[in-house]
Amino acid sequence: MIRKIIRDPGPLENFFIPRNIIHREKQIRDIFTSVILPLRSGIGSTAFIYGQSGTGKTATVKQIMENEKDLHIFYENAISITSFRKVMSDLSGSMGVSIEGKISYESVFRSMQRVKNRPVLLIIDESLNLIRNDFEGLYSLMRSGELFGASMGLIIISVDNPALHLSSQDMRKLGIFNEIKFDRYTKDQIFDIAGSRAVLSLYDGSWTNDILLQIAGLCERSGSARMAIEILQKSAFSAQYRGSEMIEPEDVRAASAMINPFVTESKLMELDFREILLLQSVCQNLHTSGECTMESLSKTLSMNSEIHGIRTPDTAFIYRGIRHLETLDIVESRLESFGPGKGVRKKVYVNDVPVEVLMEKIQEISGRL
Repeated sequence: MIRKIIRDPGPLENFFIPRNIIHREKQIRDIFTSVILPLRSGIGSTAFIYGQSGTGKTATVKQIMENEKDLHIFYENAISITSFRKVMSDLSGSMGVSIEGKISYESVFRSMQRVKNRPVLLIIDESLNLIRNDFEGLYSLMRSGELFGASMGLIIISVDNPALHLSSQDMRKLGIFNEIKFDRYTKDQIFDIAGSRAVLSLYDGSWTNDILLQIAGLCERSGSARMAIEILQKSAFSAQYRGSEMIEPEDVRAASAMINPFVTESKLMELDFREILLLQSVCQNLHTSGECTMESLSKTLSMNSEIHGIRTPDTAFIYRGIRHLETLDIVESRLESFGPGKGVRKKVYVNDVPVEVLMEKIQEISGRL
C-alpha cells in the first residue's frame, strides 16, 4: 500500500503562483513604483528585470498579473521569437484585433488606441536574444508614446541584464528605463520557500526542518528556489512510492541526482551563435583532453568558426564570452600556477554537469539558431 505524503501536488508544480512571493518584497515594490503606478496615470515606462534562473522573476510578474485587474496585461515568452513585431501582433490578438496585411508598429498601436479601455502592460520573458536581434523593435516599443501616441508599460525579463548587451549609443536612444535585479536566494531564504511549499502541499509530519535544510544546502550554490521546489517534489514522490511515512535524507539525495540544476534550456537560449560555438569548443577540449586552457580553446574555436563559415572571434571576445558563461553559471575559470616564478595559465571548467550531456544540449539548441 502506498502511503500518502503529497496532499496537494499543485504547489510543487512550475506553474504554481503563490499568493505571497516571499523574499521578493523589494522587487515587487520597485516594479509597482516604476511601471504600475505611472501606467495607471497614463505614463508608459520600461523595466528590465534580470537574474539567474529560479530567482522568482516570472513568478513575481505573474503574481502582479493576477492582482492588477484594472490593466490589460499581456505576457509573452519570447524564447523562440525573433521579432518584436510578432509580439505586438500577439498583443493585438489578445485585444480582439486582427491586423490585415503587413504588420507595422504604427498599425498595431493604432488598433490598440481604437479598442483600449484599460492601460496596456506588456511583459516579455526570455527576451535577451530578441533584444540582440531586433533593437529597432525594442526602440519602437520603449518610445511608443513619442512615436505613435500610444504609451504602454513594458517589462523585459531575462537571465542577463539586457543593458549589458546594448551600446552606449543604443542606451541614449532608448532613454530612461529601470533596472531591477533579482539576486540569487540565500540558503535561509531557500529554506523558507521550500518550507512554505511543504506546508501547502505535504501532509503534516511527512517532512522535517532537517530535510528542508538538506534541500537548502544542495541549492545554496545555485540560489535557485525552482531547484529546491523540484527537489522537494521528487523527494516526496520518492518517499511516497517507497511506502514511507515521511521523506528521508536518501529521498533528497535521489531527487537531487535526478535533476540538472545548472544547465537549462533557457540559459543556453540566452547565448548567441558565437557564444554557443565558444561553449561547444570548451566542451570539446574537456571531452578530448580533460582540460581546457585559453590557448587550446582559441584553437578549437577557430576551427569551429571556420567550419560554420564565420569570422574567428578575437581574444577579447573569448574572454568576454567566458565571463558571460560564468555569469550564467554554466562554466567557471581558474588560474593555475606552473610553479614558483613560472607564471600562471587560465583553465575553464564546466559546472556540475557531464560534458557529454551539455554537448547534446548544445546540439539541440544550435539546430534551432
